[in-house]
Amino acid sequence: TIDSGLTGRDQELFEDFLSVFAGTKHESDAKDVVNHYVNERQQSISESLEGIIFRILEPLLDENRTIEFERFFDILARSNELSEYQYKINRNVVSKILVEKFQAGRIQNIKTINGIRKQTTRYRFDEKILKVLSEKYHINDL
Repeated sequence: TIDSGLTGRDQELFEDFLSVFAGTKHESDAKDVVNHYVNERQQSISESLEGIIFRILEPLLDENRTIEFERFFDILARSNELSEYQYKINRNVVSKILVEKFQAGRIQNIKTINGIRKQTTRYRFDEKILKVLSEKYHINDL
């Protein structure tokens, strides 16, 4: 058993590999290989559909950590960052990511706009979960 300095899934994936080379002349090379794959894995997570959505979402949240869905979807749909995912982006997909991946709560309201009653949806995010997501998608590292 070694202390690799890795945490979470990276630790699960690479600590056994590093322990095989611990104390050998190949230890440094093994660490370099692991660092390469950890960085590649983290970049892949950051550049995933969820990572891009979170990166766009996070600065748009109001002081209550909520966002009006139609406004957000409009901004998201016009974003150049999502060009490779355009075929995957629709309201249902985004809503599902917000609820299932980001654990947002859905708040539905009735608004009167130009005399017409319309149902609107907002999403509220937990502060602790936002911090975890910021770390996962490396938002503060950019």
